[in-house]
Amino acid sequence: MSFEASLYERCVFHSTRQYRTIRNEVIGIHKLAATLATRGVLKSTEEQLDTSRTLHQIEQRARQWEATGSFRIRSPTNAEYDVLLPLNSVRPALNVRVVNSFLNEKNGMVYTIWVYDIDDAREWYAPVRFHQDFVDLRAALTPLYDAVAKIPFPRIGRFRFGSPIRQQESDIDSSARAWQLESFLRNVVCMIYRERLHPAAAELAMHVQSFLGCGEARLLEPRLRELPEWSDSGTEASVDIFIRGKLQRSLQKHTHRIFMLDAMKQMIDPFVEGVRSRQPDLGEMEVLQVQGHIALKQKALQDLEHVEAFLDFLQGILLESCMEEYCSIASREEYELVYRELKHDESQWTRLVHEAIRAQIEIEVYVPLRSVVSRWLVYGWKHEDMEVHFKMNELRVRPQSFFCIPQDKQLDSASLQLVIDILKVGVGRRTLPCTKLRAILKAARAISSLLANQGNYGDRDGKEGSANSGTQYLGADDFLPIFIYCVVQADMERPCALCVLLRTLCDRMNRIGEVGYYLASFEAAITHIQELDLSQNLKEMQSFLPVPL
Repeated sequence: MSFEASLYERCVFHSTRQYRTIRNEVIGIHKLAATLATRGVLKSTEEQLDTSRTLHQIEQRARQWEATGSFRIRSPTNAEYDVLLPLNSVRPALNVRVVNSFLNEKNGMVYTIWVYDIDDAREWYAPVRFHQDFVDLRAALTPLYDAVAKIPFPRIGRFRFGSPIRQQESDIDSSARAWQLESFLRNVVCMIYRERLHPAAAELAMHVQSFLGCGEARLLEPRLRELPEWSDSGTEASVDIFIRGKLQRSLQKHTHRIFMLDAMKQMIDPFVEGVRSRQPDLGEMEVLQVQGHIALKQKALQDLEHVEAFLDFLQGILLESCMEEYCSIASREEYELVYRELKHDESQWTRLVHEAIRAQIEIEVYVPLRSVVSRWLVYGWKHEDMEVHFKMNELRVRPQSFFCIPQDKQLDSASLQLVIDILKVGVGRRTLPCTKLRAILKAARAISSLLANQGNYGDRDGKEGSANSGTQYLGADDFLPIFIYCVVQADMERPCALCVLLRTLCDRMNRIGEVGYYLASFEAAITHIQELDLSQNLKEMQSFLPVPL
């Protein structure tokens, strides 16, 4: 829907500041639109203006939603007709991706849907859906709002299972159909921001949320941010940490809304389709394996670096053109104190913005390419992962003393389980590389804090400190053995491939400083396990410290 159509709405709500969509309001060219024009994405001034108007409309609705939890629609033809749309149960920032599809003998194509809710910092897989489920959803939504019928929707012929026609249709069109169904879901989810407001908008959103299994998601494993957080002082999560997390999610939600623009899709969709079209089939993988694992790894790293360059490209555009909006969000009253502290240390504010933007970019680019990336990593580092998996199984039954952890540094089982759960959930089960990195940092801080409560420990440079000294970094002599023990117990799949993924796709800012140090420690832990000779006796066992960081 064009922005002009939305001008018929008058969104009125009670707050200290009123946001209205006014018929004669003049919207200038947004800096993002101008930046996209310099990149050749937007060709004309009219396209820049249209993009700016759409973004303005989306942000107006977002601010109204956040301020009142509802929309109020007033008809331009009948001033007495006033409809209140309560949005308390509607989730404002759902990300949806169809990440897999396969053929079922009885019901045809089956689709795996990945969902991420920014507000909850939670990801889950929707209930398994067949093509007919999408058809039923569309049939239920169209009577509520006729604009749903205008969203492109794939059709599927009814052929006998196993017939040559059905097989050909499946092989050629299944990927394209999955993309169309994903596009349909994503368009429906963002209708509340982009289309003409309708009295049934909330009901429509609830139908979609039920389809995506939003209610069942709360019964699944805990959110990563529900696990105890550790501040720089080694204490549990404080109000300051909570507000910082909320601010980061607000920045990510703004980025999420930016990606609703058609101009952003015009950049991302061709890139994703291009990478997918170049993915090797099993035959090509076998040819590369015959040439040797080095050739396979080189090709994998080449494609990963191509993806990384595009992630950095998008991040650069947003940092260049939207920083004013990010600062505006942070300067709101609820974030004012934290923002003031962050601005004292510009690096902290920069890192927070980078992490918020990177998380959303990974959702937009990495998640739809995850199957391609995984295929490269699984085949390229298959033998290394098999070796590490075997050794981890052997090491999992060994006590802490086997890992050269001194008696006074050994943690109790409850404390260890806390760190193990952070690694198992945050690194092993989460999808986004940035979330995995954050979990590694969280686990490392937890070890430091737990050891600080037990007495002396060393900082990151190996100097001795105490629990009261304010030191937060352990020396490698104390930290690595405990960290390796926790990594072993976390039982993560394909740890070698995981190291390559994190090292290649992580934000450049996270390759230095505290995050970079603990990422290097994680790689060192995996490398040491891989090189460990389990045939040695405990006394002859090599130290856990010679692995270079």
